[in-house]
Amino acid sequence: MTRKGKKKKIKIGLDVDDTIMRQPDFFSLLSNAARKEGWEVHVVTTRPDRNADRERTLRDLSAGSIAYDTIYHLPKQEGEVEDCPHAGLSDYEKFVWQKVRYCKESDVGMFFDDDEHVVEMFKRYAPDIQVFRVCKHDIS
Repeated sequence: MTRKGKKKKIKIGLDVDDTIMRQPDFFSLLSNAARKEGWEVHVVTTRPDRNADRERTLRDLSAGSIAYDTIYHLPKQEGEVEDCPHAGLSDYEKFVWQKVRYCKESDVGMFFDDDEHVVEMFKRYAPDIQVFRVCKHDIS
């Protein structure tokens, strides 16, 4: 609850590759149910922020019947992130840290990702965000 007695809007974040794309039926159900309940769904992907990648992401989300409010492509690619405030991180860790930064700035409360490095970055730098790791094996 907020100070004014209103419920805080729940926001979830979903990775695309090896998360949504690994189990599209599950994430279709989750994202559509979340939106129906008034939650916000943020798709956060490491795919580059280029026209072809944005179009491919839109096609993939549409094909999987994924409901969302926002799609965020990481603006900088591996080796280009110079504004990460955390010393001692590898280029890859700085790269995926952009997901953490976006979720913190957007007030996302739950995040789903397959990458153990991303999960660890959330645990270390955004412990208030619940993070769920998607396993990379078929469950069918």
